[in-house]
Amino acid sequence: MIIQNPQKVLYVDTYPKFGGGQQSLFRLVTRLSPGRYRALVALPRSSPLPPLLKTAGVASVLVPFSGSNNTLPSLHRPLSVARAVVSVARVVWVIGRLARREKVDLIHANSVVAGVHALPVAMMLRLPCVVHARDFNTAPLTNRALRLMLRYRRSAVLFVSHALERFYHETSDSKHYTRRHLVIHNGVDPREFRPDAQARDLLLKELGIDSECFVVGAVGRIERWKGFDLLVEAFALVVKEHQEARLVLVGDVVFNRLKNVKTELLEKVRTLGLQDKVIFTGFRDDMSTIMAGIDLLAHSPVEPEAFGLILIEAMACGRPIVSVPLGGIPEVVHDGENGLLAQVGDPASIAGNICRIINDPVLARRMGEAGRRMVEERFNIAHRVHDIEQLYDRMLGIMNHEL
Repeated sequence: MIIQNPQKVLYVDTYPKFGGGQQSLFRLVTRLSPGRYRALVALPRSSPLPPLLKTAGVASVLVPFSGSNNTLPSLHRPLSVARAVVSVARVVWVIGRLARREKVDLIHANSVVAGVHALPVAMMLRLPCVVHARDFNTAPLTNRALRLMLRYRRSAVLFVSHALERFYHETSDSKHYTRRHLVIHNGVDPREFRPDAQARDLLLKELGIDSECFVVGAVGRIERWKGFDLLVEAFALVVKEHQEARLVLVGDVVFNRLKNVKTELLEKVRTLGLQDKVIFTGFRDDMSTIMAGIDLLAHSPVEPEAFGLILIEAMACGRPIVSVPLGGIPEVVHDGENGLLAQVGDPASIAGNICRIINDPVLARRMGEAGRRMVEERFNIAHRVHDIEQLYDRMLGIMNHEL
């Protein structure tokens, strides 16, 4: 369907750094059908997205989100609640002025926290609003406020996994929880992320790794719940059987309060005598090269993860996965098909699965090929953007039926 005047969508994101949610947002707004929808993105002043969006031809506006806008308020800390309320009210006023001035047609909140800011604006201006739920660990007070506002009949919730959808329904204490909800998994561009032998050669040369080594990759922000310490312990068991194995840890600490987590991780590597086998790259923005350069992606969180964007990025590059059956991960990694699922929090189980893939190149290739097919069929970003645009159509009443 071609629309003469594209509908303007205001996207609201509160996160001040660059994570999976921001990557997904970027992939969405840069692939909207130009004849149907046009994006305007409201971001924190410290967000790294504006230059990227400008290069891609997408407009953005900086909004005065403060730290308390993204801090999880708790009833046990009344001052934090007060700060959050004041900050939200200020941002709601700013976003409201922006939405009126730009004459937006729909608001899309890029997280539950963003939804708490965006829904009041939508309600005041009688605009449809989509809330993109991406995480399990949103504060209970924030979830409670969101559920109250979701009584607004022109709202909808978009979940990134069925596991997250079940979690919200099981923990909902409101019979008025919106019926307008659906699951749309994250997506990746299989043309950008693809098997590339040359990329592997270049990465290994840069990192000083022999081409004959088996490279296990681990990607993400360095936080305790990501389970990097367990992965290092597992890798210590792997190298007892495979001295040629190397572990490449891609990512860094995002918030200063977590610096000790990286310090402890470095100390664990030293204690286990793995200094010459574990490589810390820090933050990288060339993830397609990273995923094409490793031989296997290991991902071992100890708390539920709603989706895991890095999983489909590695799969698109034809890499097998070793992970754990938490949250939405089993919706992406099918045990024995495109990867192996280890026991949660068990280094020996993780190590055993990594060794199984190292020992069986045929299995590794078969799993990599299956993962690549799965991305093309189920996690292709073009299909997922189409699904989201169909949701917008319904919310705006362009199509003659309801959700």
